[in-house]
Amino acid sequence: MAFIFLERHATANGFFFMEPSTQYRQFAEECRRFARLAKTAEQRKILLEMEMVWTKLAEEAEGQAVKDQD
Repeated sequence: MAFIFLERHATANGFFFMEPSTQYRQFAEECRRFARLAKTAEQRKILLEMEMVWTKLAEEAEGQAVKDQD
């Protein structure tokens, strides 16, 4: 299995940063893609469960970002 390369942005100190919700959504998409390629129903089930967790984390991160702006 290949992993996606995430788009990252360099910060002033040279480290890379990506919004957590964006990164979580990309992980969710990767799980969906792997689920389509799964060889067994059990693998597919696990990957789709992982996708749901990443999606939930993205939604929570977005909700926290809105709270932080208020």
